[in-house]
Amino acid sequence: MLEQMQLAEMFGPSVQSRLFQALSYKLHVDGRDQLQRHLGLMNSIIYDGGRYAAVAFQNNLRTFIHNLDKIAIPALSTLHSLTAIFESVTTWLIIKTCVKECLITQSWVDQYLPRFRGANSIAASAPSVDEARTYYQCLVEAAKGFCRVLRRLDEESEPRTKLLCNGRIHEPLPLRHRNAEMLGVILANLAAASPLPAGFGEMFRGVQTVFEMQTVRAHHLRCRTHIELSQQLALAFVKYNGKDNLLVVAKDSTNSSALSGLKKLAGVKTIPFEQLIPLSTTSATTDTSAGSSLTAPPASQETQYSSSEKEAISKIQRFWRYYSTRIRINRAHMLLPESQVTSRFVRLCTHIPPATGVRDQIDIRARLFSEGVTLSLKLDSVHQAARKLQKDAMDCVEKVEIAKGIDEAVDGILSGYRDADALVDRARGMMTDDALVALVGRGNPADVQQALREVDFTLSNAEVVMERTEGSIFQLSRASSRE
Repeated sequence: MLEQMQLAEMFGPSVQSRLFQALSYKLHVDGRDQLQRHLGLMNSIIYDGGRYAAVAFQNNLRTFIHNLDKIAIPALSTLHSLTAIFESVTTWLIIKTCVKECLITQSWVDQYLPRFRGANSIAASAPSVDEARTYYQCLVEAAKGFCRVLRRLDEESEPRTKLLCNGRIHEPLPLRHRNAEMLGVILANLAAASPLPAGFGEMFRGVQTVFEMQTVRAHHLRCRTHIELSQQLALAFVKYNGKDNLLVVAKDSTNSSALSGLKKLAGVKTIPFEQLIPLSTTSATTDTSAGSSLTAPPASQETQYSSSEKEAISKIQRFWRYYSTRIRINRAHMLLPESQVTSRFVRLCTHIPPATGVRDQIDIRARLFSEGVTLSLKLDSVHQAARKLQKDAMDCVEKVEIAKGIDEAVDGILSGYRDADALVDRARGMMTDDALVALVGRGNPADVQQALREVDFTLSNAEVVMERTEGSIFQLSRASSRE
């Protein structure tokens, strides 16, 4: 849903307004009023932040983040759309709280600044001390909320949720960089605030732990001080070769700030705060209607388009109606275990050495997509059965009264589930990404065949042990109930 709204924004205010109204109506008809309110709340935060007092904006943001904490993990597959929302909110808050200097990215200025309703008023009116404190606290809460989303994705059990864009799996590395850099920019701006916002130290330590997670992997940003973090952040932007830059926006050139030391670093540009005004002034006449049309579009909205533009909009809408069904189907298909396992082996096949013969490459791929996929699904099933066996064994042992002859049966049950667990762990170790990459990297089909057979043999032994242990649990439970 978020992805659709952001795509519609690219087609202009009319398409965006129609989609918003259609989604709201559909959610209302389906009885999903809470999700409908969440959609309206999201738009008020993104487009109409300037309409609310600081405290009201903070309450809306807290409600939005609280709702995110209750979203199911599979719904986070379009994480890039959620990242865009947090980037937009971060951009607005950083500009709003800028006193001397602030740090922002050029891509955020280009992408998000034009959408703010009355963005020039952000530059014209400085918040009061209490309002600034509230907005800084909003930045802290936004960072903490986004970190919780990343932690939920990182803590999810295998297989991990696939990140999708338009229904297709996309490479996670650019999104990992994007998420880490957003958190780094937030930390740099909060560290430059005087006084430091409440909870900054705790948030700084929390973000540092997030940089180590598998869903982020930003070890280069693991720093002890915010000064070191800002320097590492600037170095990270050098790799973009000018396609994106960190901007130190100077509002008061007579006073320096904690960000002044970044101005001479590569990957960083310095611009006056007034340079942002032409962008926002333009948006006041062109894109303001985008935000306002989400709630009450003017009756004469259609008159701003020529006949050729209306025809183009109609074609785009027809195109989207046709392909949106396919996108939903593809997205649902990619959530199936079979699809996720297949996608995993597609990526593993890229590690086959180029020097491997064509016949051997075909043989390796054939074995991975037949035996490999089957064994991966079997491994998941056996692993879940082992977890259930462990629970049943412990429940049985806790309920029975230890007596002569029963203690041997209890020992047999405990030994059985431990043996099964060890066999499953061994099979899982042989099917990890690192193990399979090393196996495929040899370029030898015989090695792949032998390894998969060993996994199959291990899982078969685990099933035999679990079946025997389940029989022992049943017999012991029945004997105990008779007594």
